[in-house]
Amino acid sequence: MARNRGRRLAHPLPLPKDTVLCGELTLDPSQPHNNVLPFPRDLPLDIRSEIIREVHNTQATGSGAGFWIQLMTFLKAQARALQLDDVKISVPQGTKYLVRNSEPSFKTACGKQDVRNWLEEHVIDEGRKTAMIVGMYTYSNTTYVHNHHQQLGGQTSVSDATNAASAGAEVGTAAHNQQAFNMPEEQIFAIEYKPVKFKAWTKKQIEEPS
Repeated sequence: MARNRGRRLAHPLPLPKDTVLCGELTLDPSQPHNNVLPFPRDLPLDIRSEIIREVHNTQATGSGAGFWIQLMTFLKAQARALQLDDVKISVPQGTKYLVRNSEPSFKTACGKQDVRNWLEEHVIDEGRKTAMIVGMYTYSNTTYVHNHHQQLGGQTSVSDATNAASAGAEVGTAAHNQQAFNMPEEQIFAIEYKPVKFKAWTKKQIEEPS
């Protein structure tokens, strides 16, 4: 497995937390919930979780600030996709899950026959690339407050203007409607992965990652 730090990849859509698991092998990190092999359940896997509190200061630095900038960029993109033109997004905290000692864990997993078979089929026989999911970045209890603006002007007759005024609308002004909704579920917005690289392989050497 590559010895550099994992590569972080934001997903285009939020994923329910249980659809992706740390330690999984995947053929496509951009679709981490498809074509995967779970980490063997009977082997230990050290996963560290860290709660990231909401960062209000956009000039802040550090891992928490970077986490929050990426999360808010992701959520604002989701709001634009839903055509929410004026929306305030509030997330009290997020969570970072990281696999510790991923390389030794991967080497141990390669001793399992089902892992060897999966790698032989997809990497040796098909020549495909694979990666190990070594981190997940999530958020929960998200509140969206949407301010909807609607122009009420443009009536073409006195009766239309009268009807609008009698209904409580002020002719020629804007109406403001506010809608709020909450999403309590924990969702994944980014993953961290490490590409799996091997020496020249034969099926006898599959347990020897470089």
